[in-house]
Amino acid sequence: MRRRLFSRRPMPLHDQSGALPCDGCDPEGVRPFGLLPRPRPVVTPSDVVARVPGRLETVIDGQLLVFDPAGGRSHLLNTSAALVYTSVDGRATVGGIVDDLMADLGGDRATFDHDVPETVASLLESGLVTLFFDPDHPDGAAHPPVPPDPADRWAAVVSRRLADTAWPLRLGPFRAAGAEVSARMDDERVAEGLARALGSLPAAPATNGSPRPTDTAVVSIDSRPVGAGRRYRVHADGARIGWTDDPDRAVRYALGAVNQLAALHTPDRLVLHAGAVERDGRVVALTGISGQGKTTLTAALVQAGFGYVTDELVAIDPSTRFVDPFPKALDLDDHAVALLGLDPPAGPSWPSTESSDAAVAPTHEHAIDPASLGRISTGGRLAAVVVLTGPVADEVETLAPAQALTELLRGLFPATWQVPGALEALAGVCQDVPVVRLPRLALDRAVAAVETLA
Repeated sequence: MRRRLFSRRPMPLHDQSGALPCDGCDPEGVRPFGLLPRPRPVVTPSDVVARVPGRLETVIDGQLLVFDPAGGRSHLLNTSAALVYTSVDGRATVGGIVDDLMADLGGDRATFDHDVPETVASLLESGLVTLFFDPDHPDGAAHPPVPPDPADRWAAVVSRRLADTAWPLRLGPFRAAGAEVSARMDDERVAEGLARALGSLPAAPATNGSPRPTDTAVVSIDSRPVGAGRRYRVHADGARIGWTDDPDRAVRYALGAVNQLAALHTPDRLVLHAGAVERDGRVVALTGISGQGKTTLTAALVQAGFGYVTDELVAIDPSTRFVDPFPKALDLDDHAVALLGLDPPAGPSWPSTESSDAAVAPTHEHAIDPASLGRISTGGRLAAVVVLTGPVADEVETLAPAQALTELLRGLFPATWQVPGALEALAGVCQDVPVVRLPRLALDRAVAAVETLA
């Protein structure tokens, strides 16, 4: 793969008599009869190309022969060029083809970034492929024009591909905080894992036969064969979240997409990155920077009798202080699973390099069904906020309103700022609701400390 992917034979510059087409001219780049060469196609990573239909293909002597029965022309592609040609499916971008070939073959990235677009340009010149939105394509009239902006162009390509994908498996719509989220996929293992992870989310309210809201958010997980395995691609409302060859990791990306959509589509709420539990209608939110053990403490509190509200996103009504439930599966690593005394998880899991304990390196993270821990809450009124910190002290500290506001501002999702008067509303929360700093304590001591607040 380090050599040029597509080798072009130079066009003969002499006629049968051996004379040059013009006297005294530089033969480099000259074409017979003095015609100017056609400009070479410019191929960008966001371009999507499709194979021209009606061509016949066969492998001969280690090379791929592509024959055009209508024009009587044949094209012999070497192994590397054939890899690019067979990667063209009318959906993948040129950049996506580069990624796929890099993943399958390895090698120097700069070589792939240069040679794959060059090969695609040669295939375009040879008439073997066509731009996906090319008006000369047989289906061109049905395609929208290419948006001029690269970002818009990519979005149009993804939208087209997702619209053309068959979605035999669907979940939802669910209620995720203040958002309605549904999921669609084409792989049974992904569907099973995601159903486990989202099974505790309440169903979206019935519409009594009327159409669902047009802003219902959609997570899409499509797959396609790559080598001996499959490639899973995850999108949230058409925006790429990630791709992976592991179906469990695809579930993880899909859960991240649900979190993102819940934060974006929860209107008129103060949206805080935090866990939350409820007892007797009183909600305690647990916030702090990543790695402080929010999810582990949330799970321990549910085991201790609290109702599970969320481990990810706390949506607070600025007027009533009511917290909407978002009871997705909890993300717990091997150390947390052992600390909580849980049985080996049956749900999806994926390799991890993160840990809630810096001294322990877990091997996996798991999507834990909250029903296996205890009661699932339907929400309640915010009664306290706990800010988890490192082991800087040994006592719980109540924060002054201004200090509490500074702490909570670090964990707000950007969607909060679409709420009129959001800053004033959050300041009101800090004045009316206790906000305490909880240092890193043994798990049983941390549970006891939170119990005094509810």
